[in-house]
Amino acid sequence: MQRPGNLVFHSVMAILIVVLLLWHFGLFGLARNGGLNYPTKPIKVVVPYPAGGGSDTFTRIIERALVDDTLLPVPIVIQNLGGGSGTIGSREVLESAPDGYTLLMHHHALLGVYVDGVADYGPEDFEVFARTGSMSMVIMVREDSKYRTLTQLLEDAKENPSKVTFGANPGSQAYFTGKQLELAHPGARFAMVSADGGADRYARLIGGHLDAGIFSLSEYLDFLSPQGTPPEQNIRALVLMSPERHEAIPEVETSKEQGFEIYMENAYYWWAAKGTPQAIQDKLAGILEQAMKNERVLQELDRLKINAEYQRGPEMLDRMNEVLAEMTRAKGAAENMEVRDGTSKDHAFPDIPLYVIIIAALLLVGVIVQSLTGQFKPEENTFEGESEPTVEHNGRAIIVFLMVVLYVFLLQLGIVPWTILSTIMIFVIGGILSHWKPSRLLVIGELALVFSLGTAFIFTEVLTGVILP
Repeated sequence: MQRPGNLVFHSVMAILIVVLLLWHFGLFGLARNGGLNYPTKPIKVVVPYPAGGGSDTFTRIIERALVDDTLLPVPIVIQNLGGGSGTIGSREVLESAPDGYTLLMHHHALLGVYVDGVADYGPEDFEVFARTGSMSMVIMVREDSKYRTLTQLLEDAKENPSKVTFGANPGSQAYFTGKQLELAHPGARFAMVSADGGADRYARLIGGHLDAGIFSLSEYLDFLSPQGTPPEQNIRALVLMSPERHEAIPEVETSKEQGFEIYMENAYYWWAAKGTPQAIQDKLAGILEQAMKNERVLQELDRLKINAEYQRGPEMLDRMNEVLAEMTRAKGAAENMEVRDGTSKDHAFPDIPLYVIIIAALLLVGVIVQSLTGQFKPEENTFEGESEPTVEHNGRAIIVFLMVVLYVFLLQLGIVPWTILSTIMIFVIGGILSHWKPSRLLVIGELALVFSLGTAFIFTEVLTGVILP
């Protein structure tokens, strides 16, 4: 027979679990408005890059118009979630409730990480409802660079394969453009260097850690220092990746003029979680269309040299699919070249999971050595109320330690959602520490679910300011 205290505890835990599960699957938001009264609370827009870069700047320009013109009855909360070539931020939206309250502002990199295998999800796993603006792209070097033309850069990459560092995140459109350039100049091979957004890539270029990199025209103009700045502290556009010159930098030759009919533009898309009601998508698309007509937005986009275009529906999807097909072709051609050359991927970025495994192995060796050389004297096990050899304690500690390392490793890979992974982790560790006693497993399971769902709720709702005060 259960004691009254236990019954109350289990009842409270059951209620919490049900409520959090309803929130997790978005049933509250969908049941409340179904898109008819949307929105009724602040909308979070995830920018998958740090503040200060081109994507962040663009999003804040749009956000200002939404506020100035009162296009939305609720605030917009911009959340910068950089890292992982944009996958950390995009996964946040991928796993969010399909209620229109968590959106993603992202460009063609979302397509690229899917084609390159960096992410196990792609554009078909989201709802894309608007395209707002596109950017011309430039290959940039430091002003004192020895490279004056694209041919010189590629020739050096041919003479010194995988030595010329090229700033392009794996899976990004810039990465595939770099591979196209390699194919156009047989034998050339860049060392692709990942960076956390345009600001980080610029810092690496100025710091001498990059030989060249691809930037948007607006980033180039923002980063360009006044004339007279020491060459080692300034930048220079090597080539414009467009068929025609741009009025903002008329002195810069196009890739076509330099003998390479390889072009690149980037565009800003707005995404929602898969299953977001069409009524909500249409409402958001209409609001963004109005924002793109705002006079201040048009002035800012002109200043940043961003093409103030707007698309939705089939035309938008056709253009996006063209870019996706082009990336897929470049990926296949690059892989064929690697097979012929006997080379492998040349990403110049750290293998974090490998480092975690190495560090964990070293720590584990230290724990084992300490256990074998220590004195195994009985000590009181206060949890069980009986004596137990220290070596058994060390054995359980080692297992728990390895479980934590595995947990961190799987979080890094991003293949298992936070809530599922955390629930399993807490339950298994709790079971180990409680000797898998059946009487304790129910409580451990309840605590694991409440902790995982509760922390997800706090981090995605409370701490990001999505809940109305």
